Amino acid sequence: MNKITDNIFRHITLFSIVGILTIIINDYLAFIVGMEIPKWFVSAHENLSALDFSIGVLILIFLCGYYYKYANDLFKDDKAQIPEASLNCFMVFVKMLPITIFWNIYIFAAIFVGLGLWHLGTVPSNIYFIIIYWLIVFINVIFIYYAKELKLSKEFFSLNMLKTIIIKTFGRVCAVLIEVIALFGLTVYLLYQIYNHLTIIKDHGLYLATVLLGLCCGAYIITLIHILYIKKIVRILKNKFN
Repeated sequence: MNKITDNIFRHITLFSIVGILTIIINDYLAFIVGMEIPKWFVSAHENLSALDFSIGVLILIFLCGYYYKYANDLFKDDKAQIPEASLNCFMVFVKMLPITIFWNIYIFAAIFVGLGLWHLGTVPSNIYFIIIYWLIVFINVIFIYYAKELKLSKEFFSLNMLKTIIIKTFGRVCAVLIEVIALFGLTVYLLYQIYNHLTIIKDHGLYLATVLLGLCCGAYIITLIHILYIKKIVRILKNKFN
């Protein structure tokens, strides 16, 4: 019973963290483009402080570490619960920085090269960026694999690692990605349908509160889909590399 209670508490905590981030992002989007697309955003606060921005950045850093902490736990135990919200997630983020910076340099360089291909026509440039997209997917798989030990090793900074990951996991990773994209699309569609029916709420305050709650729930569902993606990728990596 304690294990169930603990798991529920972890989900409530994660929902709260994701909810706070969602509200902050909503405020900034409403502040920037809300006047042009008012129906998509709840009205922002009149004064968006540096504190709001700082909290948002800290939560993003925390969530990045949180995801890789979960991957680390899954490599140790297939039935691992989602992690506790702790400062350890920030430490995991710091440990992920070297490999993240290294591979992102490659990504940005590839994107920069791609921008120079526009003069060749739409088709070649689109094909190029589709290839880059799929390479980014497998670079993310490298990140998840690195989270197994969270220890610096030269093999993770080699293009041979990317080649090995692609050769060994290509089909299964593609299948997982298609599944995740379908779940994401279904979530967005359902939220859109729910949103369209909120016009029956006449009280403005209740309407805004309901929209915000819907946004927070949607963001949490997407977070759970990401967690599911990580779990499936870890399972593939354990099967192919153990």
